[in-house]
Amino acid sequence: MDFSDPPRRRDSQALLPMINVVFLLVIFFLLAGRMQPADPLTITPPEVAAGVPGQGQFTLMVGASGQLAFDGIVASGTDAPDDMRVLDALRDARAVWCAQVDCDLAPPGLILRADRSLSAGRVARLLPELAARGFARIDLGATAKDAE
Repeated sequence: MDFSDPPRRRDSQALLPMINVVFLLVIFFLLAGRMQPADPLTITPPEVAAGVPGQGQFTLMVGASGQLAFDGIVASGTDAPDDMRVLDALRDARAVWCAQVDCDLAPPGLILRADRSLSAGRVARLLPELAARGFARIDLGATAKDAE
């Protein structure tokens, strides 16, 4: 009778289950994670003591010098036609959204992320323009103030 040792597994086969687990983890984090492009403007939103976070399907950013940004389109802030280009892109995006969802039953909301140093006059001039493009609800994006 032959009582020799069973054949040994190669070392490369021992790594295969570990590689499979790492690959599955990579796939999980790719599917579970949310990747977004960086914001086109750097803004410091105003602080609020407490409240409900803004809700909306679209986000319009307004920088400290009044420049507008939406969906990668950035206006200079000094040129009115340039601002209209951003606002028209926002209107067009709303029209695409309304083609998929009934806007009469569920009107889209807009989050206005404005820098805290922006003048109230600039925001006041912007609101009628946004209303004319179909946004009846506009929430101001803010950060929660730390409780002291």
